[in-house]
Amino acid sequence: MAMGLSVEAAAAACGIGPRTVFTWQGEHDEFRQAIEDGRALALLFWEKRAIALAEGAPGNAGLVSLALRNRSRSASGWVDKSSVEHTGAVQVKTTNVLDVSDLTDDELDVLERALRTTLAAANEQ
Repeated sequence: MAMGLSVEAAAAACGIGPRTVFTWQGEHDEFRQAIEDGRALALLFWEKRAIALAEGAPGNAGLVSLALRNRSRSASGWVDKSSVEHTGAVQVKTTNVLDVSDLTDDELDVLERALRTTLAAANEQ
């Protein structure tokens, strides 16, 4: 991942399927932290490439731009969404939406377990 690979590509290079990686993240805190660290290193790789291109180094700016966009918050499913309702006055409502439509069944199971644990803890307080 330090060379710019995504989690899925790095897993494939190691002969590990993406579902296994997502399952391990849910089961092993140390592994989840390693993945988070790897994501930061991948972002650093692509940001350094963008800076080098801006300083005149050869390369494909479109490719670097795409790689950076794919590592943004929206790539993880989070988007800032604004809606406008007209009722005589303009009201703007901003919400965070998590798009889970591309998650695998295993990933959905991990997310559901995490949400249930969080809700249970909140209800106990």
